[in-house]
Amino acid sequence: MFDTTLVLWDIDHTLIETRGVGGEGIEPRNGLRGPYARALARQYEQHADDFRERGRALPGALDALTAVAELPGVVQTVLTGNLRSVAMIKLRVFGLGDFVDVDAGAYGDDADDRPRLVSIAQRRASATYGTTFDRANTVVIGDSPADIDTALTGALP
Repeated sequence: MFDTTLVLWDIDHTLIETRGVGGEGIEPRNGLRGPYARALARQYEQHADDFRERGRALPGALDALTAVAELPGVVQTVLTGNLRSVAMIKLRVFGLGDFVDVDAGAYGDDADDRPRLVSIAQRRASATYGTTFDRANTVVIGDSPADIDTALTGALP
C-alpha cells in the first residue's frame, strides 16, 4: 500500500453528461486558442442555467467523489481534454468542484496529446503534496478506450 495515491478523474461521461451543451463549438486554429478559450468560457458562464437544466452529474458521481475524498492519503483531481476554464464551470455547475484539487489537474490547454496530461498532473500534484506520483500510485478513472490508453501510456514510470 502506498502512502499517497493520485486519482485523476475524467469529467465528460465519467462525472457529468452535457447532453449536447457546448457541442456546437468550433475548434480553435491559426493562433486563436486564447480568444477561443475566453469566448468558450464566457458562453458556458452565460448559459450555466441551460447547462444545469440540460446536463447532469451522473448518478453516483457525487457519492464517488465524496467517498474518495474521505480516504486517507488520496489526492483527487481531474484530467480532461476540456479547457481549464470550462472544466471549472462544469464541475461548479453540478456541485462537484469542492472534491477535487483543480490546481493539481491537467487540462486541454496544457497539451493536445491526452496521455501527456497524466505526467503534467503528476508533476503538479508532486509539487503541491511533496510526494512523487508515478505509475505505481496514480489511478485514472474514465469512461472510454481513450481513457484506458491515456492511463497506460501517460503515467510517469
